[in-house]
Amino acid sequence: MADLPANRSRSYLYLIAGVTLFVLQLIRLPGYYAAWQNNTLDTFRLTMSVIALVVAMLMIRFGWRMRRDGKASDEPGDQSIS
Repeated sequence: MADLPANRSRSYLYLIAGVTLFVLQLIRLPGYYAAWQNNTLDTFRLTMSVIALVVAMLMIRFGWRMRRDGKASDEPGDQSIS
């Protein structure tokens, strides 16, 4: 059965948003390194950037899986998105 058009377009949105967030976080890495060298990198900023990287990777993964087979879940069973 073919994927629904809504799932296909949602998968592209996840992929675009995830890649954009990932690239923006990678662009900010040299600034984090410079702040770390100067001992001015605070824990909150570092934690939020790591969380943003994890969210970006999850968005890319969900978008890719939805694009491939219309499902974002690896759970056994009916393979529905919960």
